[in-house]
This record gives sequence, C-alpha cells and structure tokens, in this order.
Amino acid sequence: ADQIFSLRKLIQGDEAVHLISEVLNVTGFASNGDSTTIYVGRAWIPSEKNGFQNEARGLMSRMKFFEGESFTSDQAQELGVSRGLAERLSLTIGTDLILMAPTVEGQINAVEARIVQIVDTSNDILEDKWISMPLELARSLYNTNGASHVNLLLREGYSINEARSRLHDVFSLNGLDVDIMTW
Repeated sequence: ADQIFSLRKLIQGDEAVHLISEVLNVTGFASNGDSTTIYVGRAWIPSEKNGFQNEARGLMSRMKFFEGESFTSDQAQELGVSRGLAERLSLTIGTDLILMAPTVEGQINAVEARIVQIVDTSNDILEDKWISMPLELARSLYNTNGASHVNLLLREGYSINEARSRLHDVFSLNGLDVDIMTW
C-alpha cells in the first residue's frame, strides 16, 4: 500500500503522464445465498477508468461493454458480473451478491454488493466467473490499500520508451522495485 502511494506520487509528477489508474486483480467465492461459485475479475477506481474510456478513439470510444449502469461512485457497493455468472447464480441487475475472499492477512472476509451491470466478457474462459467492482469495495474485501498494478496513459506526443526509461530511473532512485510493461 505504501509502495502504491509512493508510486502514484512519483508518476503524477511526470510530465508525460496524462492518466493513472490503480487496478486490483480479484478472486474468491460469490454466493446468492443458495449457490456458491468461484469468481475472478478486476477492481479499479471508476472515475479513473472512465477517464481512460473518454480518451479512447474510434470504435472503442463508443463501445459499452455491459448492460445496465456505470458504477455510481468510486466508493460504490456495486458489481458488474458476466452473463454466464449471472445465469449460473440466477442474478439480475438490482440483486445483491455476497463475495468472500481471503484478506491479505489470510482471514476470510465477506462483503455484499448490488449488481448494476451484466458484463460482456467476449472470453469463454471468463464467461461464467467474471466480476468487476470499484477498487474501494475490493480493498474492503481484501483488507488492503494496495493494487496489483497501475495503468498509465501518456500525453499525446510523448515517447513510450523515453517515459518508461525515465520512470524506471525515478522508481529505482526512490527504492521502488517495479516492473514496467508497455501494451
């Protein structure tokens, strides 16, 4: 958590960086009260994710990858679930789902959240197990302030390789051992 805070502070100081978004990969069990199954997914800060979507061009800027509504706030107790998971657990928009997962200390924790999205995963492997949620909900479930990774969007005209090299040097000088990947 401290590393994410330090990382974010250093990234925000770089002139090439336009947008930042923390992401936490999530796994655990989902229950409707009658049936339970595994889930995998991602959690992010909705306002930051929306910023990335707003910067997209062409078809990506117009695509909506879910039925329902966007998360209402960064602190919302809301979920997006894949169609297959919704079918498996008889879920619809507006119903509640219980998520269970181990905390970073190894204890079992649970949260309840409302489904506001039925997500199109376009991936057969994830279709019956995908969940998306606001980062704060996931952090509450896992009892952490951390993140799995941080996404960056550079400003127009900046070199990816130069920014990567510069950020790597800044992170190293500040004692942060970080892998930087481009995509």
